[in-house]
Amino acid sequence: MGMGKTRQVAAFLRGLLQADVIHNAMIICPVTVIETWRKELNIVGVLVIKVFRYDRRTDCIALKSIATDGGVLITTFEAVRDHIHRILETGHGLGLYCYR
Repeated sequence: MGMGKTRQVAAFLRGLLQADVIHNAMIICPVTVIETWRKELNIVGVLVIKVFRYDRRTDCIALKSIATDGGVLITTFEAVRDHIHRILETGHGLGLYCYR
């Protein structure tokens, strides 16, 4: 805790996105740290950040947006478990980072 792991990964993802090494990425984390990830990604300068919880219709739009336009999608273990079919259909090619 407090060692800067989240910020390091956020900065690493930003570098990969800016260098066009990757087009998009998905961070899978507990719901309690979604806002921490969003904050850290903003701090390091990631421009496109979406959250996928699949508790509302706009989440499907967020998934499609990241898959086509690029950026970072933040989601939960539960959302992946419950909607893996939709993620694989819509978001194929997403780079994954699993927070533990």
